[in-house]
Amino acid sequence: MADSTDGIPGTASLFTSFNQPSVNIGGLVVFRARGAGPQTPPRGVFVRDMQAGLPISAVVVRGTTVPDPNNTTYSSGGSSALSSFLEFPAIPRIDARSDALATRGQSRPVWTFLLPDATESRLGTSGVYARMNGTLSTGASLLGAVTDAATGVPQFPEFSVPGAAGLSRFDQFPGSPSITNGTIIAYKGNYTDSATGISKTGVFFRDLSSSAIVQTTQLVANSDMLIPGQSSEKGGGKVLFGSTAPPSAADGRVVFLGVDNEESPTLGGIYIADLVPSPVLKQLVAIGGRVPGEPEGTGFTRLGEALSFDGRWVAFWAGWGSETRTLTLSCPEDGSAAMLEWCNEQYPDGFVAEVPVHQGIFVHDTRSGITQRVATAGNGGDFDDFLFWVFSGRAPGSGSSEEGDESLELARWRNSSFVAVCGAEVVGDGKDDGKDDGKDDGKNDGKNDGRDDSSADCFCVAFKGRMRGVDGIHVVRSGESPRVIGALTTRMPGVVLDPSVSAGLGVVAVGLEREALRGRWLTVAGSMLDPITSESRAGIYAIDVEAIPSCVGDINGSASVDALDIAMVFNAWGICGHDEGHGVCIEDLNQDGKVDGMDLSIVLSGWGDCW
Repeated sequence: MADSTDGIPGTASLFTSFNQPSVNIGGLVVFRARGAGPQTPPRGVFVRDMQAGLPISAVVVRGTTVPDPNNTTYSSGGSSALSSFLEFPAIPRIDARSDALATRGQSRPVWTFLLPDATESRLGTSGVYARMNGTLSTGASLLGAVTDAATGVPQFPEFSVPGAAGLSRFDQFPGSPSITNGTIIAYKGNYTDSATGISKTGVFFRDLSSSAIVQTTQLVANSDMLIPGQSSEKGGGKVLFGSTAPPSAADGRVVFLGVDNEESPTLGGIYIADLVPSPVLKQLVAIGGRVPGEPEGTGFTRLGEALSFDGRWVAFWAGWGSETRTLTLSCPEDGSAAMLEWCNEQYPDGFVAEVPVHQGIFVHDTRSGITQRVATAGNGGDFDDFLFWVFSGRAPGSGSSEEGDESLELARWRNSSFVAVCGAEVVGDGKDDGKDDGKDDGKNDGKNDGRDDSSADCFCVAFKGRMRGVDGIHVVRSGESPRVIGALTTRMPGVVLDPSVSAGLGVVAVGLEREALRGRWLTVAGSMLDPITSESRAGIYAIDVEAIPSCVGDINGSASVDALDIAMVFNAWGICGHDEGHGVCIEDLNQDGKVDGMDLSIVLSGWGDCW
């Protein structure tokens, strides 16, 4: 779809690195990427329409003028211009059913104004931005407390923090904003209580439609809100949300993780709410709630922040039990010198982390209220781990992190899980053929709404996991017994991702985000390396999920059906690398520079007598 041999639109540079992409059901992919250059490397947010086969185009790049409100000019090279974007510190996301997308942006202050004492001030270095109908606009900003110096009238009440004391502004918007219904953005916001000076957090939304009845920022949940469902016995029921995570939104609803304590949660869980003023929270999964498939009395102790939501199904990571295992993490080798130095100063012998032994990937049905487990790590599970670690944040002495985030938090080790879900109702073909209706009744009404009702209780879920020490993205299809139907691992040759690459390239890294799986499309980020020649390749790749289970087909897109396709089928069945002796199906075992029938024969022989 895009890789490091492609040019960045509007520049003479090639792409050098990519973050995980998001995709809508029509195959429009949005991603963040950057290049290299003698000056400041170009970077930005880009899209490509896979279904239409259109070229890569830029949504917004470094140097693009920040949309209104923006009245502040800066001089450079003898000319002046309004404040422009410097960085995009979060992964952009796209609406499932439209081309609307949302991203975060960092810039120099965008607004110059007078204080009551007539001194000049500047504000507005961060915001949430949405592209709707091809136009970029400001959805959330740090300007919510700006007033007219003479009258005291708020200048931008639409950006003020709802539910906060007095006229308050946001300090930052951590994580990635989400967008739904073509015009509604949902995001996490941090702010400071103007009366107490205490830092607080919450989940908010705003409808950017010009016809919206309410156009100001609306509150979903914040640090002043009681966690729903608490027992009032013995003086209880008074615990507030201590932490909220960046939300996911679809079909006019939002889901998010909210708990009492981020590090050691005892109350809270995963909540859902309609995106309407003063929404009512409904708990879907609770801290302490029973773990499916485990003995009665076994409850969730950890729930992942990164929730994937398609309007019905919610996919998430969770841990349970008190048993942990120890990991020793080495500082990264790539990155800014300041970051690497800071990490090695803090952890010269590595960072020791305690990871839950018992982990799983789960999918919750918001209609039936049933949660099911689709993959397990730990005792009795196929996987080693679903948590992946990164050292990120701000190095001491620097004004911002590598990503341009102005957060004052110093760099530290963080872990994340990666999961994406898509139900049959979102897998609709969108054709005007009278076969779509979107109702959960097994019938069709002939509406062209892009929803296919033939298997409305089915879903696919993709997640990143480590199996026998090998990282990979695994795809599971629902059923009475959810089963793995495909995998992309770091033991595979690069031709699995791109048939045109050199034979010596192997996949060394893969990644996905919560909106990577929609309709027939699974979009991932991947990196390849030839360990002998040091040739490398990075890119964004789109996989047709509908083609994964086929036994006879050109699965890898090489224009022929060969041993590599059969090996990929074996891998999809889940019989490669799961147990001792099964080996890896897609590997150049005889080291002749290609994966062919001879390698597959070696795999089969390794499973036992062939006669």
